[in-house]
Amino acid sequence: MKNSSDETERVAEFIAELTINDIPEEVRRRSKLLILDTIGCIHGGYGTDVGRIIDRLLPETTGDEATIIGKRQRTRTSDAIFANARLANVLDADETLFSIEHLANAAVTVPLAICEANGFSGERLLAATVAGYEVGARIGPRPQLQVSEDGSPTWAAGRDGKSVRGFGLGMTYAATASAAKALSLPPSEVKHAFGIAGERVPDRTHSRIYDEFNPLIKYQQAGACARAGYEAALAASAGDTGVPTMLDGDDGIWAAFSVESVDHTALRRRWVSNLNERWETAELALKPWPCCHFNQFVLDDLSRLVEKENIEAPDVVEVTQSSPTYLTSPRFTDQEPDDMMAAEFSVPHAIAMVIRETPIDQWYAPEILDDPDVRSLRNRISVVPDESKSVRIEDGIIREIEFGLDVVTDEATHSIRSSMTKGMPWYTEAEMSEAAVREKFRVLTRSLYPQSQRWYECTSEVSDAVMGIEDHNVRQIMTRYGTA
Repeated sequence: MKNSSDETERVAEFIAELTINDIPEEVRRRSKLLILDTIGCIHGGYGTDVGRIIDRLLPETTGDEATIIGKRQRTRTSDAIFANARLANVLDADETLFSIEHLANAAVTVPLAICEANGFSGERLLAATVAGYEVGARIGPRPQLQVSEDGSPTWAAGRDGKSVRGFGLGMTYAATASAAKALSLPPSEVKHAFGIAGERVPDRTHSRIYDEFNPLIKYQQAGACARAGYEAALAASAGDTGVPTMLDGDDGIWAAFSVESVDHTALRRRWVSNLNERWETAELALKPWPCCHFNQFVLDDLSRLVEKENIEAPDVVEVTQSSPTYLTSPRFTDQEPDDMMAAEFSVPHAIAMVIRETPIDQWYAPEILDDPDVRSLRNRISVVPDESKSVRIEDGIIREIEFGLDVVTDEATHSIRSSMTKGMPWYTEAEMSEAAVREKFRVLTRSLYPQSQRWYECTSEVSDAVMGIEDHNVRQIMTRYGTA
């Protein structure tokens, strides 16, 4: 029996028909910042343990198609996508959407590799990135974010009673959509790509990951999701077929990762109906700091305080952050994180790094994590629940969260109150400027030419090329990066 809904068809048409002229100028600008930021995050991630794992997984490059960023060597497109997507989220410095998910690890890395391998234009990369982000944002976990009676955000329970956080769903479909656009698939093939991808979306493992284990991944294995989406689009372009109505009906992929309390029909039609009208890419937040987005709300003010008052770590007697209750679970209050992933969620570690003015590419270096002075400072930093701290959620987006921070030094007590963080696009005063993104890129890629004029010139040239990407060939940009 044929399904009567047509969401897959409409999304496929959006992807196939999208042109650069359809994308508002502000969305194009933010997308170019996103591409630049993601390349920087991947490069920074390569310097971690995960980069060394990538080297062991891919000890020899095969092919001359696309660059493994950080390693700066070309290999097969699928291997470059796997490596780059895996590395993009390693430092947790990558963008966040609605304060709850990351999609650039798929929406940027997949078309970047495809366009480099095929010598496509930067204009095609830009359109494919936007297509991937728009689709991933609509199919990801945002609809499962609900508001509890006390006003705090919570994840809805699925049919099995466990919380529903389908992060792999958004990643996989962002990759599929961006690959389909980069490969210029017609709507008929896009639908089959969605069907093939739907068979490869990872299960909802998020809760178990953080309730029972602490592996070197955040949310899902982004490399596997990105490669699955790319290979789904590639297979469809070669004539392979899948279920061409994967987004349709109450038994489609949305329902499998949603909850019974959600009106799936209304949900699907709402998100599909505003394609080309509402741009979710405009809602993404770039992150100045390499840690969980919820940990960043006090860090900008703290950084300014440290500079203004010339505060140094030995001067600090104690620091207390007051947080909404739901953000005081053990992973946020951990004063002794034993690895990089634990440290990315640790509020004491983030605050310690800002007080010590540690460069963002060094926050999770083993010698930093194990430094006795760092450990001493973390143990003077505590997180306490405060029921008066509110959370404001609008249209499934966490807009504001109230935090307090009291810093006691040998000479004075300083208090900070904050409800927003730099990078939030809906507040003009909080938006991360192009200059700030360029500087972040420069820091994360400085292993090219550490502290040299040549390094500065190279990163400036790559930044300029990305910000003017419509006028460049992607392979030429990546060749410049790789041979710097």
